[in-house]
Amino acid sequence: MNENYANAGAQVDREELAILDEEYGNDGQQNPTGATSSEAESDQVIELEENESLSEEPESLLKIGICDFSGSPIAGLECKVIVGGKVMSATSGPLGELPEQKFDSGEEIKIYVKKFDGNFKLIHEDVCESGVEYLTLVSPKVVYELKTEKHQGEPGGAGEKIPKPAKKKPAPSEAPKKPDSVSNSANTKPVPKVAGAPSSKPVPPVLGRDKNGAPHAVITEKNEDWWGRWRMAMLNWWSGEDFQKEKSSSTSVTNRAIPSQGVKPSKKQDLELLNTLIAIAEEQTAWFVKDSTLDTLAKMAKKKFEVINKSSSKSEGWCAKYVKLALMRSGVVRNGALTFESGSQGAKQLMEAGFQDVTKDVPDPRWAAPGDVIVYRWNSAAYEKRKKMSRWGGSKAKPNNALFNHGHIEIRTYDGYISDFKGNSGGYCIYSHGKYELVGIYRSPAHDPLPAVRMLAFLQTITDFECEGIPEEKKYFALNTPIDGSRFFLSYAKHPWEGSKEIPRGKTTDAAGAFQIKLASWNDMLERMDETNRTFSPLMQKRAAIALTEQSWRKNALTDIRKGDVDAAVSKLRGEWTSLPGAGENRHGLTLSRFKELYQIHFDKLVVGN
Repeated sequence: MNENYANAGAQVDREELAILDEEYGNDGQQNPTGATSSEAESDQVIELEENESLSEEPESLLKIGICDFSGSPIAGLECKVIVGGKVMSATSGPLGELPEQKFDSGEEIKIYVKKFDGNFKLIHEDVCESGVEYLTLVSPKVVYELKTEKHQGEPGGAGEKIPKPAKKKPAPSEAPKKPDSVSNSANTKPVPKVAGAPSSKPVPPVLGRDKNGAPHAVITEKNEDWWGRWRMAMLNWWSGEDFQKEKSSSTSVTNRAIPSQGVKPSKKQDLELLNTLIAIAEEQTAWFVKDSTLDTLAKMAKKKFEVINKSSSKSEGWCAKYVKLALMRSGVVRNGALTFESGSQGAKQLMEAGFQDVTKDVPDPRWAAPGDVIVYRWNSAAYEKRKKMSRWGGSKAKPNNALFNHGHIEIRTYDGYISDFKGNSGGYCIYSHGKYELVGIYRSPAHDPLPAVRMLAFLQTITDFECEGIPEEKKYFALNTPIDGSRFFLSYAKHPWEGSKEIPRGKTTDAAGAFQIKLASWNDMLERMDETNRTFSPLMQKRAAIALTEQSWRKNALTDIRKGDVDAAVSKLRGEWTSLPGAGENRHGLTLSRFKELYQIHFDKLVVGN
């Protein structure tokens, strides 16, 4: 176990070392034994053969360390540790360590620390498993050592500077007349300049003391990052200047992912910040980051970070750590540090950092804008499965009902999804794996709304080819094979061929709707979208069509659509929509040039200024 306890008294997330699934957990470290551990659970599953025996469990030891929020050990802190009902009083050593504790699997542990008022406060409780467990408790406060100096200056006469209370004037017998606003404005005194207001030129710090013996404030240590911004040496936070809001407002984040018109492109500075975020996030996927988020940032600031390479397509189960690093390193998050330990916990701190919840405006994560942060939790079936897994991947005799739902967090890009890894061909929406449910989608000014506009324009152009000659208002009701003599179905309640209808002899397709989606494809896409809503509405038809473009057998054409590469997308999708240029059922020889012309018309209708 290795946990950062960033908020004393709150529930602490428990790691499950060998729960290694395909997608992924959270912020972590490498423990001294060399085994991979995490600040939250690794989300990978080791599949064990039935006849494979587990190795003998190591001696059950609990090793506890305590540090402050800057990562410095807290020495001399009085604690009480209760393991299986046995109470041990101890004081943390020079490295913040407490004596090792032996325990039996399944025993309850509680840790108390002594407060300044002499009372003890419960800061952590959990259930011990077997093996060597490492627990690092991180206080939300910082320990400072202070000392005073003898006053060596002349008496400053501070008492004379204390303003004396004004004498009370006797209450007038009659109500005073209102002063003339015109004549009074002429006598208004100019607002005096505030002492200490910033000047145009920086003033070098003055060393020593003033004539009254008061010491001048001096910056003794200053670290600059690669953007030229300086950070406080101890906490590795941005300076106060970085917290100031710009006078110009950022791009609105309320643009809907499926808009009707009026989408405003992002400002140049926001796009530059977005590109920086994506570049940093992609770079990190090739690194093995063994330290915690704050420790890693501190090492980077001091140029002591050691790059250990790994495959970009391999997850270490530390999605939360890598996403936090990317957001803070890029400068997208500046107002303080992100400290959430599990992917599923990210929403609250993202909102506090200025992100907006756009979940209701985005049909599903495939439509999210580049720069959006997507937060998931495990669905109930996956959560129950993980509770029954042991540290080594086998089954537990008793489920761990205290296991936290760590979920997953990732950053949407133009061509995929990034956390502590980036999948081949950009990766695919995690919704396709049937193990997660969406917590929310969160957006900062560093985003680009145009990929969603390109998606909608591309879909609209597909309907021009698939439903050629059909009025716009009837395209989403269109049938390839008539039902009861009609080429249009009447209800969005379900796919028109679901259930009772049989395709007439001689007809081979049950394709329907604006994108002529077959019933088998419709059922498959609902499963891949983890969707229980079976209504065949225009929105659901669009969602299913986009899910089709993302699939591996179509070589993830969605990445090309989002980047505006119409030629590449059409070439990959001819097998899905045979009316496209170059496909077998292209009517009247409609060309790629005509497709691109129509695509541009639809795109221009949606974007302001086009």
